[in-house]
Amino acid sequence: MRRTLLLCLLLAATPAAADEGLWTFDNFPSAEVAKRHGFGPDRAWLDRVRMASIRLSSCSASLVSPSGLVMTNHHCARSCVEDVSTPSRDLVAAGFQARAGADELRCPDEHADQLVAIEDVTARVGKATHGLSGRAFAAAQAAEIGRIEKACKEADPDRTHCQVVSLYHGGLYHLYRYRRWNDLRLVFAPEEAIAFFRGDPDNYEFPFWNLDVFFLRLYENGQPARTPQNMRWFPPGSPVLATPLPVEQPGTEPLFLPHPPVLGATLSLYSLVKPVPPCPKNFLFSLIFPPTRSGGCPLFPCAPSFES
Repeated sequence: MRRTLLLCLLLAATPAAADEGLWTFDNFPSAEVAKRHGFGPDRAWLDRVRMASIRLSSCSASLVSPSGLVMTNHHCARSCVEDVSTPSRDLVAAGFQARAGADELRCPDEHADQLVAIEDVTARVGKATHGLSGRAFAAAQAAEIGRIEKACKEADPDRTHCQVVSLYHGGLYHLYRYRRWNDLRLVFAPEEAIAFFRGDPDNYEFPFWNLDVFFLRLYENGQPARTPQNMRWFPPGSPVLATPLPVEQPGTEPLFLPHPPVLGATLSLYSLVKPVPPCPKNFLFSLIFPPTRSGGCPLFPCAPSFES
């Protein structure tokens, strides 16, 4: 057990190879990426993108405005549309658009988590499990993780969610502290017929002609949340609409980042270093092409008109 743990720690401590892959925000090989690809995001850039990445109850999402607007895939928040529909008003089929803030509908069973801090707790978990194996090891590990997570939430239990995650097959244990929002409201949902056209809920590899998008808004104390760290939109007239640009240029970073519940937050190197191809000039044509892993057009070259 000791040799395995030592090997994992040594591997984790060695310089990372900057090839395609997923990286935690606190361990991104910026220097090596800059050497190989000409772009190395600094700590300020990584922190802003981390803070703009949101984890919903079952999906990833992104903050896309300073007033709490969240963008995700349609199926990720479909349950909200179902919950706010009525027998005489089927919003799943008809779609929904809030014309003003007062029209935004609260999602009764949705929450959003924003990763605000990462702490290495490997030593604590290692000390609690030292010399143990089997069921005794598992019990001691679970007990110590429970104590860590409980202490993390004590200062502000209503707005904090804490999770200890195991990385590198137990080589490292990190405590992820999230800012949690429990008041999310529906802003925009397209009709299911266009959102789910061709029946592909995650159309990254094969972008069919659909509008797989969903907008929610975070609220705090009854008001739209202030979210200064957010993903940028492509402004009208941006040269990215006409010419290929590397994604590190202002206004061209990806709007979505993987956010699996187990890891908490990861950054895709491939999405950072692959150039963005030209987009069709017709806005409606661009609107229905989501981003793809193979380098498709960025979704929404300009902000929708319903966002203030």
